[in-house]
Amino acid sequence: MIDYDSSIWMVRHLFSLKGSVIPGALYMAIPSGILCVLIMIFNEHFPDFQVNFGSKSIQAASVWNAVTVSLLFALGFRTDKAYSRFWEGTTLLHQMRGEWFDAASCLFAFSKLAMNNKRKEVMQFRHALGRLMSLCHGRVLDLLRARRRSRK
Repeated sequence: MIDYDSSIWMVRHLFSLKGSVIPGALYMAIPSGILCVLIMIFNEHFPDFQVNFGSKSIQAASVWNAVTVSLLFALGFRTDKAYSRFWEGTTLLHQMRGEWFDAASCLFAFSKLAMNNKRKEVMQFRHALGRLMSLCHGRVLDLLRARRRSRK
């Protein structure tokens, strides 16, 4: 995944090849373009080429329909994959937060019996525990962000 910095111009990212689909797209597009140019040259110079090749019966509308359907299928599939990955990551983060909340709740409950005898120490423990859990959650989020930055 590429971490984009919003403080700089995004135009620079349009021309970077790291993480880009452009090399793979060119791998498929250049041979197709060459084939298209060759067919156009043959159509121009050999009048019976369209009849023999069968390109006379293909209408422009059917070509556009085929391209549109394949493009929409690919776009829909990629969007669905990205959406499911996003929600999987979000679900895992919420699950982690829930597990830590359960652990902190158990420690708070275990310290309830000592409230009668050592109220000051228990309150210090609870405050420290709350800060510790907050610090742990913040550190994990920071590590995830640093991990994204290190992939650049």
